[in-house]
Amino acid sequence: MSAFGVASSSITMRPYAGAKMEASSTISPVRDATGKVSGASKIVRDITERKEAQARHDILTQEIQHRTKNLFAVVQAVVARSFAGKKTVDEAQSAVLSRLGSLAQTHLLLMDQQWEGAELADIVNSEMKPYADRVLAHGPSLVLSAKAAQNFALAIHELATNAAKYGSLSTPAGRVYISWSISKPNGVGHFSFRWEERGGPAVSAPGQKGFGSTVLEQVMAEYFDVPPRMEFASGGVSYELSGSVDSVSEQAIA
Repeated sequence: MSAFGVASSSITMRPYAGAKMEASSTISPVRDATGKVSGASKIVRDITERKEAQARHDILTQEIQHRTKNLFAVVQAVVARSFAGKKTVDEAQSAVLSRLGSLAQTHLLLMDQQWEGAELADIVNSEMKPYADRVLAHGPSLVLSAKAAQNFALAIHELATNAAKYGSLSTPAGRVYISWSISKPNGVGHFSFRWEERGGPAVSAPGQKGFGSTVLEQVMAEYFDVPPRMEFASGGVSYELSGSVDSVSEQAIA
């Protein structure tokens, strides 16, 4: 209480074994009728909840900063790669807007779950909504991590876009079959994902690889030991992913 002023401090108290309380301590001078200091008043307030709330706020702020930084990096990559190989500005603009729209949909799904992840089924349904009557999708419940969810959404978006332009979704009779499964051989969680087009025209590998090829062949390969399998067949494209479920999800597998 320097120069008879008010002194404040934060202290950690342990009122009993195993307990912890954050408190603020304020010491103020007590003066008599003449203004002379005759004593001191000490007030201790329990601020544990406030401290915990502040800690949660700090963690959330750091998480938002981290995700914002990652989002800008993804957007930058989408824009840069979308312009590569495009013949006109309008063509590039359409590709950018479509991909950013896919990214935005996934972010809404993640926000609904406080960024803890997103159901693979919800991602598939969101991306395939324009073609819902021509798509058969099935698989068990699986919550993908936030990063995996974004990349899966982009991968499915690219597959759907290519199918609509050149593959099975470009013809009335064409269909897309999407399936995924989880197993535990030798007690280790294993995940597999398959996209299969049927009833479409014959397709061939693109002469020039762009953003879609990068996502499907390189980005998705980072999650699994086995490289993605992509085949260009008579009825359309087939695409497979296979590897440890832990690489894409933090969900406990029974």
